[in-house]
Amino acid sequence: MKRAATVILVVAAMISSTAWGQFVAPARKPLPVESPPPPYGMPQAKNRPDVQGVIPQIVRLKKPWELINPCAPAEYGNGSANVTKDYTNANPTRDTYDPAKPKGIILFGITW
Repeated sequence: MKRAATVILVVAAMISSTAWGQFVAPARKPLPVESPPPPYGMPQAKNRPDVQGVIPQIVRLKKPWELINPCAPAEYGNGSANVTKDYTNANPTRDTYDPAKPKGIILFGITW
């Protein structure tokens, strides 16, 4: 009985040592390298002007019909970037004056 127990323990030790001997640690992912920030007060250089509006947005999208879909996902935006608003105090005494009310649609705009 003592001999059988010793054989079982030796076999178990050999099996467990070979199982743990094959363990390989997972590879580490390299950390992303960030470029240093520009000096304080120095503006960022832009290579080209920013094009905005409804027409450039239609050209960029794979599914342009999602722009008019009220149930479209949030990744398409809410459309507030494509409207103009009048924030001037043109006539604040009128009852219908609302500075946040959209005044027009930006079809094609360039900012730089």
